[in-house]
Amino acid sequence: MPKPQITLKLPFPPSVNQLWRAIPNRGMILSRAGRKYRDEAIYWIKEQSKRINPLGGRLEVLLEVYPPDRRKRDVSNIPKAVEDAITKAEIIWVDDEQIDDLRIIRREVRKPACVVVHIRQLPKTFNMDDRTCEDMGWKSCDR
Repeated sequence: MPKPQITLKLPFPPSVNQLWRAIPNRGMILSRAGRKYRDEAIYWIKEQSKRINPLGGRLEVLLEVYPPDRRKRDVSNIPKAVEDAITKAEIIWVDDEQIDDLRIIRREVRKPACVVVHIRQLPKTFNMDDRTCEDMGWKSCDR
């Protein structure tokens, strides 16, 4: 039987360089573009999810990234804004620290651009130490 899954469609986030601003004597703060993205993503999350209690336990997350154009992008910069918005929404999970397995797939250009987020709870008996690279289709360098 397949594990229950939550799927959300979220707006495409701004680049990491646009998310944060260094403020003298205050450190790094979320930029105006970062706050705008977070607020819009939270709206989308609340429109799509009727959850009352956030998921507990360990999670696996798949991000399908549909960029707005063919420009070169580092897809590893996308998860943080998405994870932080989901955390701030306070209805899907308690904290992005719960993610043990995060995967990102770049898909085709789409208008409007978006990120489709698939979230599943790992079984309570699941131990990441028992999951090998070979289980996930990778050759291991530590054996």
